[in-house]
Amino acid sequence: MNNFKELYNDKFLPAYSDLVGYIANKPEAIIEQFERVFTHLMVYHTNSDESVRNENLKKAHDHLIRITLDCRKLLWIELDDIVKTIIESPEKRKLSLNINESELFVMYSEYIKTAQNARQMEISSIGIDPLKCIEEYEKTIKIGFKIIESQDPSKLHYVNELVDKITISEWIKANIIPIFVGGVIGGIIAGLITQFILNILN
Repeated sequence: MNNFKELYNDKFLPAYSDLVGYIANKPEAIIEQFERVFTHLMVYHTNSDESVRNENLKKAHDHLIRITLDCRKLLWIELDDIVKTIIESPEKRKLSLNINESELFVMYSEYIKTAQNARQMEISSIGIDPLKCIEEYEKTIKIGFKIIESQDPSKLHYVNELVDKITISEWIKANIIPIFVGGVIGGIIAGLITQFILNILN
């Protein structure tokens, strides 16, 4: 039971709090899994058969590890989308950060490496020691937050406005000629049709 309490306090609670605090929501899948943990704990506390109690405590422990891992992975997925928008946007890389691009790419390289390590550990530790990959996901998340927090809010607001203007400008450049040509052709066709109808009526 001490191992379960340690896992709950040291790993699960921080992982769950970080996820819920960031996405401002409680994922239903996590809640459903936690109900299974609760069910096994109830059997552990109410059954007199020692072997049954131990079996259910182990199942509760294993489920809690799985939930903790899922919390970390879900948070990483949320952060990864934001990190990629920074990396893939030249404007954000150059204009919205409080660090230079070379520092950003060093951090991003480390971020990618730890994410890959976490995934490899997750696969190789199935049925062995999944806590190691949880720790690696924690490292990945920490680096992801550092990248995101390197953005200056005021600079980011300016960059977002700039990107919106560029997007609108590019759309106009790409569509103004087709729209103009389409309008001219449409006008000519409409004129010909009108003239044809008038000729018939006359």
